[in-house]
Amino acid sequence: MTDETRQIGFIPMSKNGRRHDKRLLDKVDIIRHIPPEVTIWADTGFQGIDKQHPNTQIPKKGTRKRPLSPEQKQENKIISGIRITVEHESVKNFV
Repeated sequence: MTDETRQIGFIPMSKNGRRHDKRLLDKVDIIRHIPPEVTIWADTGFQGIDKQHPNTQIPKKGTRKRPLSPEQKQENKIISGIRITVEHESVKNFV
């Protein structure tokens, strides 16, 4: 978890084996400490986080029966572009 200046604010304990991102996030219960005016930019591994925090930006998922529209794809690129820039910068600063 980073802030808008790309400073690392929180790193959860790592776990071996298969673990869902959202389940690990729920276990540390940090979402309730994030003010509603703060936007959370998350990847699709955190499906359902928008029900816990009203100000969440998460890419939409398409299906075979309901593929994403060009507008939804463009929105996903914007969301992912913001999120991944912070994630890459944070990893670089952490290592």
